[in-house]
Amino acid sequence: MYFYNKGYGLHDAKVSEIKVDGNKIILYFDKGIYLIDKNGKENKLTDRCKIVVRVKNEEWENCIDIIRFHKKRYKSINLIDFNNLVTEFSFDVLDEFYSGFSKSIILFGYTGKYRIELNILDVDDISLFYI
Repeated sequence: MYFYNKGYGLHDAKVSEIKVDGNKIILYFDKGIYLIDKNGKENKLTDRCKIVVRVKNEEWENCIDIIRFHKKRYKSINLIDFNNLVTEFSFDVLDEFYSGFSKSIILFGYTGKYRIELNILDVDDISLFYI
């Protein structure tokens, strides 16, 4: 809902790369994200952009949880393995959730043959930049 309230939608957007810089988790969208029109519909894609999620904890590893699902089995994976999948297949976002109460973001989607749940916890700030 966070992005939706700002006029953007991540549904059907594709994460092309993920990087970490200090306490910032950076999601790159080579094809952009969707603009939401006044009727709440995805209107068109923005230009190439990145979303920077700053977490409060300097140890960002404690603020990210990635779960990979396949054939009714799940496995927690690290960011390096997830980014390898994203680089090869992209991460197709189906749903996004933001909790102001728990200060967290959850992105659900697919990469290759896997369904993915990406949880970012202890969120301090979210910014969008066109690149």
